[in-house]
Amino acid sequence: MSKIARVLVIVEHVDVQTAALRRAVQLARRAGAQLYLLQCVFEPVVEVARVNAGSEVYRLARAQLVERYRRALDAQAAALRESGMVVEAEVLWTAEPHDAVLVRALELEPDFVIKDLRPARRGARRAPTSALDGRLARTCPVPLMFVRPDTPLLPRHIALAVDPGLDADDVTHPLNEALAATALRVATLADADLRLVHAFPFRRPVLAVRASVDLRRLYNDVRASTYDKFGRYADAHAIPADRRHWLDAGEPAPAIVQFAAAHEIDLLVIGSTYHSILSRLLLGSVSEAVLARAACDVLLVKPADFTAQLQRHYDFAALRERYAPAQAAA
Repeated sequence: MSKIARVLVIVEHVDVQTAALRRAVQLARRAGAQLYLLQCVFEPVVEVARVNAGSEVYRLARAQLVERYRRALDAQAAALRESGMVVEAEVLWTAEPHDAVLVRALELEPDFVIKDLRPARRGARRAPTSALDGRLARTCPVPLMFVRPDTPLLPRHIALAVDPGLDADDVTHPLNEALAATALRVATLADADLRLVHAFPFRRPVLAVRASVDLRRLYNDVRASTYDKFGRYADAHAIPADRRHWLDAGEPAPAIVQFAAAHEIDLLVIGSTYHSILSRLLLGSVSEAVLARAACDVLLVKPADFTAQLQRHYDFAALRERYAPAQAAA
């Protein structure tokens, strides 16, 4: 199991220790890892000054605002350093924080990025997701943990949701390997129990399927093959029999969310791949649906080739130049 070296936490409020910061601190302390505090700030009224008051006024106003946030974040970092932690802190001016997080994640290669979810509305169990949450879920190339405001310091009950249908007969899919490695690292650090779950997308047979012996046989063969792979995956990662959960589900996302609630799961670990806008509209995304519906923390894990997939849609060189230290501080 590889050692955790760095944890990046997205700081949105410096006047309080939010759940994400508390979680990041606990994981970094237990792992002896560096903690990186990243705060992205932006004030539209200051941007207006660029047009109305001129570039020099805009530059001064922006610099003063960034400096104010930087002093507050540095004070928070200094307090953590006094407790023996290795901490770095950075404030970036940007209207597109998901791009800034993407760049720093590529440069720093943190083992985790951790972000707060908004407080749940009165009477609601789940925390609502923001537009930024959705963008980060789709573009962050490293394991991304979303944390609820009322979450414990560390998870006690973790569920790992996998799709063994991705595996070849004798080779585990890289995404499933990454999921296991990530979930086991968190479970070991947190001293939490770990459950394995798969929601097989059961479909009630339509008339054509009921009428066709071949189609029924194909469906049953796929289910049997996936079930066999699920068992082998669990064996390979030493998951006890009583912590393996096979769900014959109509739709995977609601089934996984219901499972998490029934078993009092604190953290749900699930894979997330790149989806174009069109594919999200047509096919949807199980991981994003789980994030939107779950009443627990969610950890999204990307496949090893995710950065290469993302590079086909993003100009990494331009983004790195935009968020280079000298440019970010200007």
